[in-house]
Amino acid sequence: MADQLITGTTLIEDKRSGRGEIWSIPGIAFTGQDPETNPINYGNDGTIVHGAGALDVIAPVNIPNGATIKKVVVYASVSDLTWALERYEIDGASSQVTMATAVTNTEDTTIVNSTINNENFRYHLWIDNLDADSIVYGARITYEF
Repeated sequence: MADQLITGTTLIEDKRSGRGEIWSIPGIAFTGQDPETNPINYGNDGTIVHGAGALDVIAPVNIPNGATIKKVVVYASVSDLTWALERYEIDGASSQVTMATAVTNTEDTTIVNSTINNENFRYHLWIDNLDADSIVYGARITYEF
């Protein structure tokens, strides 16, 4: 049998492009307003529990510039807390946009202004009126980059 010489070009597909990436954050990354009067208990398991009354909490979101957000969900011990992914101008508090919103444990896939622009905007997750003894486990954002 004769030796064969094979020549040509091998196409290597870039698997990173268009792939669903996941960004997650533990509950302990959320901070509350007025920590002296509305304390939050931080659990060893990465969760937060608010002890009394109602409290809004927020957490920063750090997704790569140019990524497109596809879905967002916030997990908690109860399914009736409203959460939102919000965008603000980087140089001020004007032009607030709610990019995604739902109740805890419910995923939102209808993302407004879904492409991340870190040059001009900043992003955070917000939970409205965290009830006494409610636990925030964390959040997950799926995006393409």
